[in-house]
Amino acid sequence: MKDRLVPVLTALLFLVVGCVDINQNVQIARPSDTNLNQVATLKCPLRPYPFKLIKAQGAGGSQLVRQGPTGCFDQASFDTYWSNLTIDPTQEAYTTVQGTTKPQIDWTTQQVLFVPVGQVDNTCKKFAPVRVDTDCLQVTVWMLSSTETTNCESISSYPVFVYVLSKTTLPVNFQWDQPSTPTPTPSVSPEASTPTPTATPTATPTTP
Repeated sequence: MKDRLVPVLTALLFLVVGCVDINQNVQIARPSDTNLNQVATLKCPLRPYPFKLIKAQGAGGSQLVRQGPTGCFDQASFDTYWSNLTIDPTQEAYTTVQGTTKPQIDWTTQQVLFVPVGQVDNTCKKFAPVRVDTDCLQVTVWMLSSTETTNCESISSYPVFVYVLSKTTLPVNFQWDQPSTPTPTPSVSPEASTPTPTATPTATPTTP
């Protein structure tokens, strides 16, 4: 019963406060042995979770960048954070509210997760969205981080990724993903074939 109340209480909290901080690397507590069968029934294989992504930028001193990942569930709260952002120049076109750059959001079926990346201090630190998935117990937003070593320059604004997610009562978590370094596969050169020497016939002397 307690496990069933968690999503309900979370949803009620969202409705009261409009926007809430999302803790990074949140771990789900191991259920008691009596609830293992219930969890096994609820959990499903990882599957993609529907979302739309908007890339933006925020000033270092803004509340959102200092606050970290934040979920929003109504227009008024969303507007507070959106007003401090500028659209990333590489962002592709998306559906907007007429006369603005704000995305068009149906708050009855959608919610928003702002993911500011305040850990970057130069252009050599790279961050990229990877995927959003769910195991039917939680929704996880994955972000890839990597670091280059050449032509590093200072920055004055920070990347902010705005996820428009399908509305859910499940916990929404944020996780860092590290780049995998592929193991180089040695190329096998075909062995050079050694030609079999051909015997040169020896002339047999004839007697005159």
